Amino acid sequence: MRRFSVVLAIGLVLSGCPDDGTGPGADAGVSESAGVVREGGEESAYRMNVADSQFVIIVPKENATGCTVFHSHAIEATTIGLEFVVDYDDPGASSITANIAAAGLMPDDNALRAQFEETNDVDLSDSDRSTIRAGMLSEQLDAPDFPTLTFSAANISGVDGTGLTADVTATIKDTDSTFGLSFDATRDGDTITIEGEGTLDGSAHGMPAGFGSNCIQSDFRVVLKLVLEPGEQAAGVDAGVVEEYVPETFPYEGACDDDVGFPEASQALLKNCAGCHKDTPILGATVPLVDYDDWRTDSLRNQGRPLYETAAELMQLHVAEALHMPPSSTSPIDADDLSLALLWFERGAPDAKCEPDIIEGFIPRDPLPCGSPNYNDDIKPILSVNCEYCHYTGGNPDVPPLDSYAAGLLDASHPFYQPVSLWEASVHRIADRTMPPYGSAGDYYPAPPATFESDVQMLTTWIENGYPEEACP
Repeated sequence: MRRFSVVLAIGLVLSGCPDDGTGPGADAGVSESAGVVREGGEESAYRMNVADSQFVIIVPKENATGCTVFHSHAIEATTIGLEFVVDYDDPGASSITANIAAAGLMPDDNALRAQFEETNDVDLSDSDRSTIRAGMLSEQLDAPDFPTLTFSAANISGVDGTGLTADVTATIKDTDSTFGLSFDATRDGDTITIEGEGTLDGSAHGMPAGFGSNCIQSDFRVVLKLVLEPGEQAAGVDAGVVEEYVPETFPYEGACDDDVGFPEASQALLKNCAGCHKDTPILGATVPLVDYDDWRTDSLRNQGRPLYETAAELMQLHVAEALHMPPSSTSPIDADDLSLALLWFERGAPDAKCEPDIIEGFIPRDPLPCGSPNYNDDIKPILSVNCEYCHYTGGNPDVPPLDSYAAGLLDASHPFYQPVSLWEASVHRIADRTMPPYGSAGDYYPAPPATFESDVQMLTTWIENGYPEEACP
């Protein structure tokens, strides 16, 4: 997963990003604050110093299969209404409430990312940021229905000193949760600085959700910095509007193509894409890419253009690029498959070839009750070395287990290799060099064993002989 952390910072100035309805500038408002400081029986008007204040939530990556291509994210709020009372006479009467407009959340300002160990690994492009923002607002926050996030601090133990505490209630998607905040409060002349940390339980608010949710931990580290200074300002905030995404289809209006149609191109596309982009996407994929209409529909993260156009760009990125497809955590796409896919994209994704090719599907085999080689004596040791690193019971639910004979008898979960069993599909995938993903994702996957080629031959012979479970008496 690209290593995935989320950072939410409030009240900072953003660097440039496209104002295209999804990037920074879309429905963003202005941070405002209204507060008082009580001391010696007197009240003074105070406001937040926007440029120096931060409210940060760090969400760590989950180290799970399929998460290697994720990286950290930094989400910054540009629209906040802050109301506060800092009471030096009675600290327990102090309170702070921050209303954050979801429409003003802008992702991955690179200067902000550099501040935190979790997010200083890579800079993200404006296009990446707009894509991330669309998914964040729709999947994580349900922003069209819940336009405001609220954080309220109460039971404040003190307002001057170190090791102070407060209870913070977070209201996100109309659900409340409470976490403890430990903080320090200092004064420099008339300026008050409050800095602290706490842990927000994202699962209480249905987060993480959607894209990459299996690669995100639910304990979010909250990092707070508020700089308060004398002055008056209204604290109202316009939450803005986040439009609900409605998919758009772009019908093919051309004639048949002399060289390629979807049935021919799908042989390459299904093989290399549909393992994750199946009818119900898995392992970080966000859209299905199985049927012809899937390729001619836009997506939440790439609105206004059919997915085949987006795929054409991503498949031609350098393999080291974060958004390269297929991702670096899988085996590289075969050169012939890539050429066929790019030809189809270039021709505008036609639905049919004028003189269609004859395409043969996979024919299931009936397993034999016994024989040689057999699962118990010959095949299980091979699977233990080459497959069970990822395919094990209790592992990632998106990765089918292959650590028992019965598990392999189930239908193949990959759309391209249906309707054969998982055992039969595994041989085809090895022949296609789409599995195991040796040599991909850096050092994440082990190197192939010295016996790999002979292991493949044994596995192939086993399948061709009806993949028996045990030796004959």
